[in-house]
Amino acid sequence: MTADGLLIDVSQYVSWPATSGVQRVLTELVRRWPKDAADASYGFLSRGGYRTGPLSALAEVMERVFAADAAARVGSDSVQRGLAAAADGSVGASATHRKFNRYLLPEPTLRRDNVQTALGWLAARPERTYFLYFDALPLTHPQFYPRGADSDGAVTRYHRVVARATNVAFISGGTRSVFERRLGRRPVANGLVARPGADALPHVPPQRPERPSFTVLGTVEPRKRHRVVLEAFESLWSVGREYDLVLLGGWGWEEPDLRDRLRQLQATGNVRWIVNAGDETVAATLARSTAVVFTPSAEGYGLPVVEALAAGCPVITSAGLPVLEGLPEAGQIRLESPDAASLAAAVTTLADADTNEEYRAAIPRIELPTWTQFANEVATWMSRDGPRRSRR
Repeated sequence: MTADGLLIDVSQYVSWPATSGVQRVLTELVRRWPKDAADASYGFLSRGGYRTGPLSALAEVMERVFAADAAARVGSDSVQRGLAAAADGSVGASATHRKFNRYLLPEPTLRRDNVQTALGWLAARPERTYFLYFDALPLTHPQFYPRGADSDGAVTRYHRVVARATNVAFISGGTRSVFERRLGRRPVANGLVARPGADALPHVPPQRPERPSFTVLGTVEPRKRHRVVLEAFESLWSVGREYDLVLLGGWGWEEPDLRDRLRQLQATGNVRWIVNAGDETVAATLARSTAVVFTPSAEGYGLPVVEALAAGCPVITSAGLPVLEGLPEAGQIRLESPDAASLAAAVTTLADADTNEEYRAAIPRIELPTWTQFANEVATWMSRDGPRRSRR
C-alpha cells in the first residue's frame, strides 16, 4: 500500500458537532484549504475503522451546522450520516499511517480511540504527525470548569499526547508559550503560530439602533464574566440609562441562580438572550449593535473581538487576550481588570453617538487576519516534514 495524502481526523467533531471557536477554526480550515496544497481527506472513527471522504463534503456539513439557528440545529446523528454518505473510502484505525502520508488532529479530543490513532502515528511517523492546538485552560485554569471535569483523565490524556509531538500549530504566541513552559517543557521543534481569521460571518451593513444596544458573545460560563456584565448594566439601568443588552451564546455551566436572573431580566425587556444563533443571526445582531462586550477572565484566543471589528462594530474587551497580540487598539476599549464599574464606564462612553462614530471610523485602519491566510499558513507548514527522530 502506497501512502498518499493527508488524513484530518474529525472523530471528536462528529461525536459533538458544536459551534464553539474550536469548531469555527476547523470549519474555516477545511473551507479554505488551498487547492494547490496536498490532497486532504476527512476521517472519523466508526466501528473500529475510519470512514474517509473529501474535504468539500465536510465543509458543507460544518457550514450547515454554523448556519442553523436553534430550530434547525444539526445533531451528531445527522452529521455522522451526512459524512458517512459522502465517504469514498475506509481504512482500519491501525493502518491509517500506511494508507495516508500525513495525519492532523485538528481539535482537542475526549475520545480514547482517536487519541490512540495519534499515538500510533507518533510512534510510526512522528515527522508526519501534526496537531492544531488551542489552549490549556482546563489544566491551567481549573477553577473556571466544573468540579471533576477531568475525572476520567480525558483532558489530561489529550494534552500529554500533544506534548510528545514535534509538529504543533498554535493559534497564538501566548498559547505556544504556555504550552512550551508548562506542558511540553521544551521548545516545539517544528512549531507554527497561525492567527485565526476574522472574516467568517456574512456581511450585513451596519444599522443605527433606536437606542444603544450592546451584545455579549460567548457561552454562559464563569470565565466569560456574565455576572460582571449584568452587574454593570443593572447599575446603568438603575440610574435611568436606556440601554439594550443582547446575549448570544448557549448555557455552558454556571450556578442556577444566574439562569433565573437572566430570565427575570428578559421579562423586563432590557435583555434578550439568544441561546442558539446561526451565522446570519449573529451577523445581523452585530450590525445593529452599538458595541460588543467580550471581557473574559481567561481565553484561548478571543475570536469574537476580531469578528466584531470585521463587522465594523466597536469592542469592549479584556486587555491581554491572545487575539490582541500585535493588534492595534483602534475601535476598542481595553480593560485591564474588568469589573462592574469600569465596564459601566466603557459602555457609557460608547453609548455616546459621536464617540461611537469615532471608534467606528478607526476600525478600517486595522489589518485583520483572514481565514484564507490561516489555511495557507497551516497547509504550507504541513507541506514540510518536521524534524526526524534520531536513529541509534
